[in-house]
Amino acid sequence: MDTDSSHLLIAGIIVALFLGFVFTTFVHYIQPHTQPQGLKSKNYYIFSLITITLTFTLGLMVVVLYDSLSIVATRVVVAGYIAFLGVLLLVSASLSWLISRYHKGILSSGFLGFMNHKTPKLIKGGMRSGSPSDNLQELEDRVMAAASDGSVDDRDREMLRSILRLDFSTVREIMVPSPDIISIEVNSSLKDTAHLMGEYGHSRIPVYEGTKDSIVGIVHSRDLLSLLADGSLDTDLRTISRPAVFVPETKKLDELLQELQENAVQMAIVIDEYGGTEGIVTMEDMLEEIVGEIEDESSAREDPVLLLPNGSAVVDAGISVDDFEEILGINIDSGPDIDTLGGYVYRELGRMPYIGDLVNGTDFRIQVVSLIGHRLRKLRVDRVVSSAISDT
Repeated sequence: MDTDSSHLLIAGIIVALFLGFVFTTFVHYIQPHTQPQGLKSKNYYIFSLITITLTFTLGLMVVVLYDSLSIVATRVVVAGYIAFLGVLLLVSASLSWLISRYHKGILSSGFLGFMNHKTPKLIKGGMRSGSPSDNLQELEDRVMAAASDGSVDDRDREMLRSILRLDFSTVREIMVPSPDIISIEVNSSLKDTAHLMGEYGHSRIPVYEGTKDSIVGIVHSRDLLSLLADGSLDTDLRTISRPAVFVPETKKLDELLQELQENAVQMAIVIDEYGGTEGIVTMEDMLEEIVGEIEDESSAREDPVLLLPNGSAVVDAGISVDDFEEILGINIDSGPDIDTLGGYVYRELGRMPYIGDLVNGTDFRIQVVSLIGHRLRKLRVDRVVSSAISDT
């Protein structure tokens, strides 16, 4: 092989390698960004290996062609090969730049949503652009239309609506708030831990050190019972605690579900922007968000709404505003920053509540019935006929 042909061949292989890396970058960007970083990196290296292998194969083909054909013919082939790769390089580089710049819009398209098995994203891909609340309303309208046609029954309709809301709802909306967390200090004995689990009927409880803002792990009843059965009563809770998963309170529920599945855990610790413990959320909470309350033989949960004969109701202060409005048919116009009925009462009072405090609305009145410390526990809700209606 003469010098000119060797240079052409080497240049062709270099261009092909560079093209391979551009192609790999392109593939890296079109992967759904909701997958875990480890899986994304694994796919990236797989694509890199495949691309480099194919590139060297093409280079080997050129060497074979050179040995098979005449010097003149091989020069033409190698030159054409480089020209072809150059065109592909320009096209791939342009596409890679577009993908890297506009990948968020492209990833939200219906096709890539389908490739990621994200049915809600497929539906959103065909909708008009708008705010998340508008898109959610449009999706729910489609579900309601299907229900009115008899395509789905009422239970399936509610489950579909709940599934759609996973894409828009946050962890904060379903978490157990920090004051209600049943947890144990890391220096507690195994007997005390077992007693606490038995008292509240929990199979998993967080373990903290010093304060509840310092969660060091999660203790599982299975691990605890094994030690108690063996008589290992002096074991430190820290040694049997499993690592805790921490999530921000603003995390979307569909992302939380995926993270719990990937980490094979049933519980996550919810933290605020300062790293403090806001609450906990479990896989059961996620399932109940879709299928409704899940009761078992150990459940002793009260109904959050007790309807009275006169049309009033006694309500848990921790009930969500959405559930309250849906059950009682009362719109309190709480705004986007309020999640619970108790939060609405705090905002309207503007101070610490006392038993007997009243909050008056357009067609309702809320009275504070009971407190635990400074926390609202029970509220009485009465319907009020407006003066405009009574005057008529």
